[in-house]
Order: sequence, then structure tokens, then C-alpha cells
Amino acid sequence: MPVRRQRRAGLALVALLVAVTTGLAFAVWARSLSGRADVLAAAHTVNAGDVITASDLRTVRVSSDSDVASVPAGQKSKLVGKVAATPLFKGTLVSRDQVSGSAPLGSDEAVVGVLVKPGQAPLASLRVGTTVQVVQTAGQNQFSAEPPQVLADGALIYAVSTPTANATQSAAAGGLLVSLKVQQGQAAPIVSAADADRIRLVVVGGVTG
Repeated sequence: MPVRRQRRAGLALVALLVAVTTGLAFAVWARSLSGRADVLAAAHTVNAGDVITASDLRTVRVSSDSDVASVPAGQKSKLVGKVAATPLFKGTLVSRDQVSGSAPLGSDEAVVGVLVKPGQAPLASLRVGTTVQVVQTAGQNQFSAEPPQVLADGALIYAVSTPTANATQSAAAGGLLVSLKVQQGQAAPIVSAADADRIRLVVVGGVTG
């Protein structure tokens, strides 16, 4: 009889340990679920300039405290019908700066890229869909009696990104790489002014969409 009682006590202890372990595991699992959020990712690769459809996007779960830019899954309808400003690679998270409210390029339009440094534009306001005025100045180290010249009066920001880590020019520190959609005839003068460090962007409108 003592042996049987000891066996029962041992089984009861094992059952208790299993119950406690299961409860702890469930608590950890539940906590991990509460710390995650549903966001949008590319279901397949979407080329820049393509109109985004519902089938281009899928929902994934990520940590809710992640610093990676993302769009909540509940805002999927706000992206459908917009244009991919940059390539959306399969499986990667979609951010608002990768999407433009503008239509694809027309036959008389072009996209030009410029490096905008601090002091050359209100950097915090440079977002995809913002309308800007592109102004050519005399340059910081030049003297000229010529007034500033407006190169494009209604350029649309097509994409915004941060210079890559291997950018060695100190002038690029704190700046942004901005892609502008302009008329084809405006593209060459803007590129020339940007190369000569004579470019300024003036925000003249809000963010579309």
C-alpha cells in the first residue's frame, strides 16, 4: 500500500507540473500575439510605375514595436489604385513612401533624381505626393546678379529615400534623395542645376491621397 500511495503522489506531482508548464507556455504565446500587428507586404514583385491592385498586397504579422516603416493591413484600400513609386519586392513590407498618388508617367513626363541637403528644402515636408517648386539659385559660393529661376513650378515628389551608408560625400549627410516627376523639357535643366549645387525645393502643396 505505501508503494501505491507514493506512485499516486508522484503521478499527481507530474500532472501538476505539466499543467503549470502548459499554462506558462500559453501565457507566453498569448503575450507574443498581443505584441504583434497585421501590416501589408508585397504578394509579388511590383515594378515602379505600376498601378497597385488588391492582389499585389498580402497581410503579414510583425512585432508591434518594430521601427520598420509599414502600413496597417486595415488601410489596404488606401493603397489600391495608387502607383508604386519604387519597386515593391515580393515579401517585403510596404511603406507609404514607396507609394505615390500620381498616375504613371505620361509620354511627355520624366522622373529626375536630386540630392537635397539640409537648408535646400524643408526636409520634413518632403513626402511622396507633395508638390514642390524647383528653383535654381546662384549657388552658395558664387556671385551673380541674375535672380533665382523657377525650373519647374509643379514638380511632384515621386519617391524619397536616404542616401546609402557608403555615400562618402560629407555634403550628403542629413540629406535626402528625392525623385521628381516633371515635364521632359524641365529634366535636363534640373539635373544641371543639381550637379552645380544650385537647386532648392519649395513646398507649394500638401500630400495627395
